Amino acid sequence: MHMQSVFVKAATALAAGGLVLGAGTALAASAPYPTVVASQMVSPSHTTVIHFQTATVTIPAGTFSTPVIFSVMEGPTANFVAPAGQQVIFDFMFNVTTPSGGAGPTTFGKVLFSLNDPAVTSASQYYNYVPSTGASALNSTTLMINGSHLTHEIATDKVGWFITSPTMMNP
Repeated sequence: MHMQSVFVKAATALAAGGLVLGAGTALAASAPYPTVVASQMVSPSHTTVIHFQTATVTIPAGTFSTPVIFSVMEGPTANFVAPAGQQVIFDFMFNVTTPSGGAGPTTFGKVLFSLNDPAVTSASQYYNYVPSTGASALNSTTLMINGSHLTHEIATDKVGWFITSPTMMNP
């Protein structure tokens, strides 16, 4: 099947199912991440770059073996609890579905999340968040911070994430 045909069929299936590829759209997501801020069809043979707010997700070619819809969701940062002395500055979660709207793979080749934010510092922290339980845990694996630029490799949509930075004190 021609790749353009797959994309057209996927878009038709999404529209018929009530899902829309666009920012601000509600998707069957976990409560703390209710808003879709970006969504894009991903082809297995092409690198896909998704930009949203001050963040970027790079999905290398070969990450998925079939076309998928890759969505990024956010919730209000107030949905997450930062440790003492920190404040939540950013949150996100991925949702991967098949073009027909079914469940997609929950683990996949590593994608690269990147955040450029003046609030990011060497003291910023990156947390995994499990929507089904509300549990969070510090995650420093593959986390790199260079100035106000944070990057992290991700290989699942089973959890969400939030990023904290030191609380700003008023003089």
